[in-house]
Order: sequence, then structure tokens, then C-alpha cells
Amino acid sequence: MVMELTDGKLFHAPIGDSLSKIIDLGTGTGIWAMEVGDQYPSAEVTGVDLSPIQPSWVPSNVRFFVDDVEDDWLSGDDFDLIHMRNLASLVHDLPKLLERVFQNLKPGACVETQDFSANVKFDDGTTPEDWPLLEFWSNIRDAMHKMKIDIQVAPRIGALMKDAGFVNVQVRSYKVPVGRWPLDKTKRLVGHYMRSVTEDFLGAAASKPLAALGMERTEIEVFLASVRNAIKDPNVHAYGTYYSWVGQKPVESGSK
Repeated sequence: MVMELTDGKLFHAPIGDSLSKIIDLGTGTGIWAMEVGDQYPSAEVTGVDLSPIQPSWVPSNVRFFVDDVEDDWLSGDDFDLIHMRNLASLVHDLPKLLERVFQNLKPGACVETQDFSANVKFDDGTTPEDWPLLEFWSNIRDAMHKMKIDIQVAPRIGALMKDAGFVNVQVRSYKVPVGRWPLDKTKRLVGHYMRSVTEDFLGAAASKPLAALGMERTEIEVFLASVRNAIKDPNVHAYGTYYSWVGQKPVESGSK
């Protein structure tokens, strides 16, 4: 879905082709790290994630570590690019993580984050105020807030980058439809992907936060069923926003 949004670009950071060290924080299945490894065969690409779900066969220049990115991961100050996708809205202390990222970059190198903002919008008045997906995200936001996690941080990442010392901070934002309602073929495909991602999240991943709000199991199941039905309605033109932020470590810079 992300590649459809970004016209096939793996990253937007203006760092040229002479890359030697890249790290992907919260790498997940490792797809991004492996694609970058294929595209830049002379670069050393590292992926870090808490879950050991990466494949055993990878390009020779790619390696994976199982670690918590909020703990002490790889040390050093010589990375050309540090990449994070769908991670910023899941960490407990993003400012601290960005400070660590800053310290581990070469002067002039870049960090790039790509995150979805859990704030559903409508630009044509097609959605009633009691639409189940609105209530769902409101509940998830409240539950995650209790865990000290801000799932709406994506629009504010740029300010946090500047606080960490980054310069030349830039953002690209993408409208992400929920469902197959767009007339444009590419946007309709993205909407299909987004609906599938949302449906997948409506399983076990969503149950724990809702239970933390005091909802009973049966109540959760009924509520999630109403959300599944709601996002299939082609008459409701809902969308979210996906943010891609890039920040650069100053060319003349010591560690903060």
C-alpha cells in the first residue's frame, strides 16, 4: 500500500546513491530492508525489530537483529539513513528515540519516518457522526493514551525532529481512502488495501486496548462487527492521512 502511495519510492530522503550504512527501525517482516538492500548492493542494511518474523534467506548485505528500538540498539555515528515506518505512533518516548537517531547519524545524513495518523476525516459530508469507525479510533486513542502511546503523533513529528536537532525538515502527506469508494483506479486500490489493513487490525490487536477501557468480550465482538460492516459501505467516503517526514543532521554537528 505504501509503495502505491509514494509512486514506488522506498524513501524520499535526499541522500543520493552513495549509501554505505542504512538501518530500518521496527523493520517488521523486513520487506523494506531487503528491497533497499537489493537496490543498494554496496550498502550495509540492518533491520531491528522486537519480533523475529523476518525470513531466513536475505540479500548478503542485509542483516536483522531482534531488539527493542527504545533500548540501546546499535551504537555509532555513521549511518547514512535511519528509516522508521509505522513506528513513531507506537513508541513510548518518541523524543528520546529521535535524539538517539540523531546521535547515530553521520553529519549531513537523514532520518525518515512514515506514519499513519489515526484521525479519520471526510471531505464530502458522507459520514454520520455516529459512524462506528470514528468511535473505534476514539476508543483506541483513549486506550493507548493510558499506555502513554500517542497514535496521533504523525502530524507533529516534524516539530519533534527540530527539537532533536534536525534541520531541513520536510513533510509529504498522502490522502488514504478507507474502502473502494474512489473513482481513480490507484486510489481505489489503496483504499482496498487500507480496508484490508483495518479489518486485520480489528482482531486480537484491537481487543486488548478495548478491554483496557472496561469493555466485556461480548461487547467488543459486537462493536468490532459493526465496524467491519461500516467500512464496507461504499457511500461513506472516509480517509486517513499518511505522513512522510524527513530530517537532516547538520553537516557541521557534534552529538547533542
